[in-house]
Order: sequence, then C-alpha cells, then structure tokens
Amino acid sequence: MKALASVVQKSSTGASAASKSSNDPLLGLIKDAKQWVSPTGDYANTRHSALKQITTENAGKLQLAWQFST
Repeated sequence: MKALASVVQKSSTGASAASKSSNDPLLGLIKDAKQWVSPTGDYANTRHSALKQITTENAGKLQLAWQFST
C-alpha cells in the first residue's frame, strides 16, 4: 500500500511540474506589452495595446492586411 501511495504521489507531482514549465514561455510573453498573446490581448481581457504606431492622424489610412475565413 505504501508503494502505491508513493507512485501516485510521484506521478501527480511530476505532472504538475511538467505543465508549469510548459507555460513559462507564454507567461513571459504576457509581460511584454508588444505581444498580443490571446484574442483579447491578455488573460485580463484588456483589449488594449500600449503601442503608438496607430494614431488619430493615420487611422483612416489603414487597409486590410489579412483575413481569416471560417
């Protein structure tokens, strides 16, 4: 019984450690304001970009660059 408990404990600990490390690159990107890591910008759904390339002066000149059809 102790052997079974030890195996269960080790396997559950290993699984959580693996999933934590696989998210590290994404978590690093979230901290970079230049990265848009989800459809809403970030996990807080802020839908805000701190970038300054689009202004009220040049917004009217924007054109379609790509589209995705479903």
